[in-house]
Amino acid sequence: MEWTGNSRSIKTESGLLLEKSNIEDAMDFLKVPKTLINIDNRYGTDTLMPVIKAIIKPDTKLNVLVDDDDKVVSIVDPRSKFVQDSEFDELKERVQALGLTPISDRAYGVHRQIDFDLNLNEDLEVFGDLFKRNLTLVRNPQGGLYFGINLLRLICTNGCTVQEASSRKVIRSGEVKDANLKQMVADLSLVDLNKYIINSFSKNGELYLASVADFLGMKRTLASITDKDTADEFFPTEPIEDFYKTRDIDIHKISLSDSQNLSSGLSYFDSLNILTNAVKENETPSLQQQIEVGKWMSPRHAKALFFRNFMGGQPAFSEDLIASLKGDTK
Repeated sequence: MEWTGNSRSIKTESGLLLEKSNIEDAMDFLKVPKTLINIDNRYGTDTLMPVIKAIIKPDTKLNVLVDDDDKVVSIVDPRSKFVQDSEFDELKERVQALGLTPISDRAYGVHRQIDFDLNLNEDLEVFGDLFKRNLTLVRNPQGGLYFGINLLRLICTNGCTVQEASSRKVIRSGEVKDANLKQMVADLSLVDLNKYIINSFSKNGELYLASVADFLGMKRTLASITDKDTADEFFPTEPIEDFYKTRDIDIHKISLSDSQNLSSGLSYFDSLNILTNAVKENETPSLQQQIEVGKWMSPRHAKALFFRNFMGGQPAFSEDLIASLKGDTK
């Protein structure tokens, strides 16, 4: 393969160009650390493509999807099968036959996502916020199918793809038998997300606080999905910077472990709701970007919250500002 375009693309033997965006979406199965993207976004560097150049050898066989103009739209995971439109439409009809109602069917590029109302007639109230569950079916550009539960904040009707193991199913083969489909939909419909959220983000009714590391990490996630200006708007660092400057601490120059031991002044739950509210600034987030947001709800993060014990005072955000950032005021 030929390296072209100032380290921004790779030309295959057949003359197709693999852009950096194609590579980023395929990092999981190319076994490339995603931290390289964070480094590039944070410091304006270009570490990802040189690493890819070293990994993708001239004889590397890649299965790619191209559009009518011979532009590469995705690299297909060799472990997965790409699902054609006709197959996806048939699956949509089979899910409908189980009593679910499609409420949206969106496509951007070869990524396609259908959200279904579970018709459970329920609103979940968690810490003063009302939520509703929808089932999401996704045709992944990298191949295979994804079933998951979207947790929708009704105040701003934006979703968060929850990464609790029982709330998602990935089918690499792209094929689902009727019996398996019925069981899968039933299992997902019974997931108790209300209990999961309460147990994950609070103790004895009191919300866990987000650390400075959590706050800055969510801000970087948002910047990677939208842009820097949006991230600066929804995750303002001034209250945190000003508070810790009085203690001779520069939050941007301390280690990750130190920033994990400093409180941001916001609850983790509020920080997460700010992130999910702000993501809607990107009208066409990819499945991978939605999952990156959902990872902030993962058991790994929840477990870390349980063991934290912040010392001393903490920054202060006004209630009006928090409500605005969460989308509670319009």
